[in-house]
Amino acid sequence: MTDSPYALDPPGAGRRLGVNVDTLKRWRRNGTGPTYVRIAYNRVRYRVSDLDAWMEAHAVTSTTGSSPPQRD
Repeated sequence: MTDSPYALDPPGAGRRLGVNVDTLKRWRRNGTGPTYVRIAYNRVRYRVSDLDAWMEAHAVTSTTGSSPPQRD
């Protein structure tokens, strides 16, 4: 699937967020990443609006009191 402005495959979503596909997979498994759409058992897509909302929700203005996402 080519990157569309509406739904990205995991490699496209990873490029948009600056993370690798394995990180997205781990976030899906843990329920800690952006919202995604499962269109088949082994196919997921990310809406650009969901990626942008997730990034906005994780925006910080200071390093004081903020912590990075937990690694598993």
